[in-house]
Amino acid sequence: MHGVHGAVPPRAGGTLAMNPPPDGSMDEKVESAAAEWLVRHDRGLTPHEQDEFLQWLSAHPRHRESFERHRKRGSGVVGY
Repeated sequence: MHGVHGAVPPRAGGTLAMNPPPDGSMDEKVESAAAEWLVRHDRGLTPHEQDEFLQWLSAHPRHRESFERHRKRGSGVVGY
């Protein structure tokens, strides 16, 4: 693993670059990856998947923020 690239779920589009493209596609990829990680996390992660998840989570602050946001939505805690 190099730089801020981290493992993401297979359908989430590979690794994420540090500088987001201007069209917002990085945000969509992060949100998609976070949603997939939440499903996998709730199902139960193997030790290898847990390592990949922790690498992804720590690769960029947006990853953790997005994952927490998805987790709160799933638990019904988010209030607007």
